[in-house]
Amino acid sequence: MNLLAVYATQNNSTLETSEYIAEKLRANNHTVTVANAKDVYEIEKYDAVILGSGIYKGMWLPEMFTFMNRVWDDLVNKPVFCFILCIRVLEEGGYEHALSNYMPVTLLNELDLRDCKVFPGKLDVENIDWDERWTLVLHYDGHMYPNNIKADFRQWEAIDVWAEQITMQLSGK
Repeated sequence: MNLLAVYATQNNSTLETSEYIAEKLRANNHTVTVANAKDVYEIEKYDAVILGSGIYKGMWLPEMFTFMNRVWDDLVNKPVFCFILCIRVLEEGGYEHALSNYMPVTLLNELDLRDCKVFPGKLDVENIDWDERWTLVLHYDGHMYPNNIKADFRQWEAIDVWAEQITMQLSGK
């Protein structure tokens, strides 16, 4: 199948994750194009779409919403998979919180949404503004000075499993 993995990212973590998923899908004989949501204006030639967005201040990045608006008429007729990267998933109850609060449920319910996942991302507070730094530090690890948090929390094995599930769904297994 010809797949599009479209992403919205602030600091390239979602890009890297999309590329990783694409490699796993290519290993299962899919053709996959990885593209920034800012750069995609047509999706007609793709059989399915994978949406990936980072979360900033509790919501998808605006580029993903703009992309969806641009291609909406075609998007509603394709199988869609989506994922977000959200550090909050590391908290107790964080997965459920992210799914219920950070996903544009109204939009997604109008699509042929096959699956939606939340994965932890990378956190490098040096790359985010001060308001967000203090919010994260106080929320996740209040004893650390904000400039000290720099780590990659992505769970590559879970992402591998999800990519395999996408392949199985698209092949009808």
